[in-house]
Amino acid sequence: MKITVIIPAAGLGKRFAAPESVTRDPFGDLGGPVSKIELDLAGRPVFMRSIELFQERSNVVGQILLAVNPDQVAEFRFKWGDLLTFGGIDLVPGGRKERWETVLSAMNHVSAGATHIAVHDAARPLATRGLVDRLFEAARRFAAVIPALPVANSLKRVDPEPVRDETVDPLDAILGT
Repeated sequence: MKITVIIPAAGLGKRFAAPESVTRDPFGDLGGPVSKIELDLAGRPVFMRSIELFQERSNVVGQILLAVNPDQVAEFRFKWGDLLTFGGIDLVPGGRKERWETVLSAMNHVSAGATHIAVHDAARPLATRGLVDRLFEAARRFAAVIPALPVANSLKRVDPEPVRDETVDPLDAILGT
């Protein structure tokens, strides 16, 4: 099993409400605001904490792709290129609007030797090593796996009539119909 890990990091972080003083580049001239994935988390940027979950599994992880906004690839490489190169991470252009577009764009860079693809959001650095190990073990036995937790809270339907979504399923764009 040789896994390529795609780390989508192209989001704009619109819902992230940190004060500007926290999200400003401390060096001033290196591109202005810092995104939430670039914030320091115990000495390393958030996106590196997410990547580290997979770097330790070199026996099964053959490639790690960090997919950033295509308009920010050069800036991101300037700020973080040494860290990425040292860690063996390939920086690739992602999508501009939706996460599925970022994953689809990154899939164009998956190495030919990959047998599996794992996707983990750059802004989710607190997954456990145990979770990743269990997912990789399940991937040996099943065609597709996804982590999930049972719902502990009540779910309520707000609209009495179900709304039929006629939009195109983003997975069809990636996997075909």
